[in-house]
Amino acid sequence: MDEPLGALDKKLRDQMQFEIKRIHRSVGTTFIYVTHDQSEALTMSDLVVLMNRGRIVQTGAPRELYSEPANVFVADFIGDSNLLNGSVTVVEDDTITVVLDAGAVIEVSRRDSTSYAPGRRVVVVLRPEDITVHTPGTAAPVSLSGTVAEIGYQGDSCRLSVTVGGEAIKVKVPPYLALAGHPGLAVQLSWESSAVRLLSLGHREKA
Repeated sequence: MDEPLGALDKKLRDQMQFEIKRIHRSVGTTFIYVTHDQSEALTMSDLVVLMNRGRIVQTGAPRELYSEPANVFVADFIGDSNLLNGSVTVVEDDTITVVLDAGAVIEVSRRDSTSYAPGRRVVVVLRPEDITVHTPGTAAPVSLSGTVAEIGYQGDSCRLSVTVGGEAIKVKVPPYLALAGHPGLAVQLSWESSAVRLLSLGHREKA
C-alpha cells in the first residue's frame, strides 16, 4: 500500500486506519504500508522500518522507535521532540550532567552501558508531552526556568513554546493548564530524569 490514505481528510483517514487494520487481521497476511505520516506509521504498524536516503536507520515496534530512537534522525522524524545540543560535564554511576549550549544544566539518568566522558558532545532528546509546567518556586526533581513565548490551542491539548536561556522548548499540556497562562509568563519546566534520552551529536549510532 503506497500512501493509500494521503488524499483523505483527517477524520476519514483516522476511520480508515482502523478499517485497514481490521481487514489485515481478517485476511491474515502481511501488508507493506508506505507512508510519510509518522503518526499513521505508529498507528498502523506492528513493525516499522524507517529509512533515510535509501538506507534503513532503525527497525522495530512503534513504541521502540518512539521511546528508544537509535539516533538523532529517528528522534527528530518520529513524533515531536526537543533536540537540545550540549556537552557532558559530570559523569556519575547513575547520572550524567549536561550543560546545554543555551546555558541550562540538566541531569540525565544513565540508560545503558555507554561510556561517557566530560566534554563529549551530545543531543538531549525530550518529548513535549513528558514536560510539566509549574509556576516559579515549585519543587521539582528536574527544573528549568523560562518564559512562555507562544501558546497554540489544538483542541484536546495546547502547545507551548517556552524560552529557556535562548532555547525554544516545546511543551504539550492539557488546555486547562495553558489557557490560564499568557505570553511573557515566567514558568518552570520539570520532568522525570528517566524521560530524557541522550544521543551522540553528529553520529548515526545510539549513544
